[in-house]
Amino acid sequence: MQTAQRLTARERNAAMERLRTLTTAVTLAGFTATFGFAVAAAVSHPGTQASTVVSSTTSGSGSSSVSSNGSTLNDALGSTTIGSSIFGGSSGSHAITGGS
Repeated sequence: MQTAQRLTARERNAAMERLRTLTTAVTLAGFTATFGFAVAAAVSHPGTQASTVVSSTTSGSGSSSVSSNGSTLNDALGSTTIGSSIFGGSSGSHAITGGS
């Protein structure tokens, strides 16, 4: 069985240059693909436009803010009482413990 012949300094330098070129090309291709994917995603789905809160009013049962599209902030949040939560507390109770 014969062993492989050692590379000369010139051959090693050429191999390193090929490796450096390949690494640079793959890196640039990755950045280009990522940027292209981001642009395609942004163009195909620009997202939803957030409504801006114009004024704020407070009533006895909770607060209500009118947004630029006419809906209330409480409609967007789905809650009108402060203190009611997934923990089962009533209005004015502590959100964590459910007590007062």
